[in-house]
Amino acid sequence: MKKTLGELAALVEGELRGPADLMIRGLAPVDQATPEDITFIAHPRFARLGEASQAGAVIVSPQWAALDKPLIVVDHPYLAYARVAALFARARPRWPGISDQAYLGAKVHLGRDVAVGPLVFVGDGVRLGDRVTLMPGCYLGPETVIFTMGKEGNLVSENGRVTAHVPTREVDVEDATGAGDSFWAGFLTALLDDNTVERSVLFAREIVAKKLTTKGPRPSEIDRREIYARLDENGGDTEAPRERRG
Repeated sequence: MKKTLGELAALVEGELRGPADLMIRGLAPVDQATPEDITFIAHPRFARLGEASQAGAVIVSPQWAALDKPLIVVDHPYLAYARVAALFARARPRWPGISDQAYLGAKVHLGRDVAVGPLVFVGDGVRLGDRVTLMPGCYLGPETVIFTMGKEGNLVSENGRVTAHVPTREVDVEDATGAGDSFWAGFLTALLDDNTVERSVLFAREIVAKKLTTKGPRPSEIDRREIYARLDENGGDTEAPRERRG
C-alpha cells in the first residue's frame, strides 16, 4: 500500500503543507517512523520529538503547524490518525454473522455480509452497511461512536462530530491483560447507570486503571459510588476539540 501525501490530505480533509506527490508507504509512531512513513502529533509530550523524527510527513493540529516538515494540518489529529491507520492496516480475519454475545437495539438495519463480534453494543436505529465488521468491544450508538486508542486515550464522536478527547491516566502497569474488556465493561455499566457517554468513558478509564495496577484478574469488588464521587470531585479531564477555523 502506498499513497501520496496529497491523497492522504484529501482523505482526512486536512490542509496540505508540503509536496503533494510525496509517497507514503506506512504509518508509525513519531520516534520509530522512517522517511516513508507518516506519523502524528497531538500532545505536548510528543511534540518535542517532532523535529528529530525521521518521518516523511506528520499529521498535526494547528497548534503544531510550525513544525519544519511536510504536514497535514487538521483540527482533530486523533480522528485523522484513525482514518489513515485504517487505510494502511492489514486486513483482519472476519467471521460470519452476529455473535450471540453482541447487543443489537431496535430497528437496526444490517447490510449484506455484516460481521459483529462479541461484546459489541449497537444502539437503536443504527444502519450498518455492506461488509461492515465490528470488532469485539465496539460501541456504536445511533449518534455516538467511541474510538479507543490505547495510550493516546479515547475519542467521543456524536452526530458525526468529535466532541471530546479523554486522555489516559498514567499508572504503573502491573498487568495489561483484559484491559480492553475492562474498559467496555466499565463503559456499559456507567451507561446503564444513566450517565452521559463522556462520563461513561471517564468511568471506564477508572476501571481500566484498577485493572492495569492489579496483577491477575480485575478486582471483583469495585465501589461504583466511590468512582462516581471521585469523578464529581475532579470534574473529569476531557479535552474539548478545537473550533474549526473559518
